[in-house]
Amino acid sequence: MTYPLTAFPAVATELFVQQGPSCWLFVVEAVAHARVGRTRYLRAAMNSYPSGDMLDEAMRTQAEPKPGRRTLALRLTAQNLEALLTKLLLWDAGPGGDHRRGMIDKAVVARYARDTLGSTGSVDVLLPNPGPYEVPFVVGEYHKAQQRAAKLVALAAEDTDEVAALLNTGRIEIGGGQAENDAHLGLCEVSVPAYASVRRRFKLRPVDATAVVDFTARPVGEMEATTHAVLFQAYDPKARVVTYKDPNYGNVEIRVSLAQFLAMAGNEVVKLRPFFSDGARKSRLADVLDD
Repeated sequence: MTYPLTAFPAVATELFVQQGPSCWLFVVEAVAHARVGRTRYLRAAMNSYPSGDMLDEAMRTQAEPKPGRRTLALRLTAQNLEALLTKLLLWDAGPGGDHRRGMIDKAVVARYARDTLGSTGSVDVLLPNPGPYEVPFVVGEYHKAQQRAAKLVALAAEDTDEVAALLNTGRIEIGGGQAENDAHLGLCEVSVPAYASVRRRFKLRPVDATAVVDFTARPVGEMEATTHAVLFQAYDPKARVVTYKDPNYGNVEIRVSLAQFLAMAGNEVVKLRPFFSDGARKSRLADVLDD
């Protein structure tokens, strides 16, 4: 039997280093952005994701049956963005707004973002220039980010798996004792880039501080157990090499052999989920993107 030597061509991607326990959302955003862009407000929402400590504290207050951590994190993101909007409007209606006459410094927005969201990552996404900014513009930008977060909450409720609810078409699975040649055939059919869930992975070492890291000769035994999301960047069917990115390390390209990638499934399967912006396979995530 002959095996295909072609696969979907690689697409340039940009993966940011994750904030808090949000690897999945950072990968989801990177997959969508690589295909169509238009993720400004989704990117602001993901940079408003609660920290692990914030999420743990909120989870303790939840009544049984408790929601999933990702679902609760999305709810907190939407609620915290709403709280930030309230603070901005109160500032504008008070002495601060009277003094600045409809303008607000970026530093003031950052202070309120830190107080309500726990971070300032969204500020540079929505307000990339030094400022000052007109208050209605700032409020409008954060309102759009809050709307995307609320939409994520609604979409996540449509499936028991939040990622499956957003990237709901075109899934391909490999692993689970699958023969290497069968996995090869599957990877040749994956529309890239794609979200990939893994149960084992390599961690970068100090010697791996380069833009491209080749692990094809690294022993599989050095992989560590995990529950993690990575960005499936490309598959070279001739060399049988997978290139992926890990949100713990941002834009670093990591290369592994097909056998190593199969090992990343652990005792389960790697679920590969692409993004489609339109057509019969349109992903629900498309409804969250910028207008």
